[in-house]
Amino acid sequence: MAAAGLGSGIGSAFGVSAVSPGNRSIGAYLSNAGAGIASDIANAATRSLINGSDFGDNIIAALQR
Repeated sequence: MAAAGLGSGIGSAFGVSAVSPGNRSIGAYLSNAGAGIASDIANAATRSLINGSDFGDNIIAALQR
């Protein structure tokens, strides 16, 4: 639970631009992708620290959700 909360917080800290019918710019898509990647990395790192699991396995698990 802590990993999910931290990952979500990291993702929202980027202040991403919402992709909407009025805003379909490449910048909006890239900022959303960057926030998602940062969130996945933070989630995987937190899981590795909390339970000692493999960081690579946690990255793969985060990408599959």
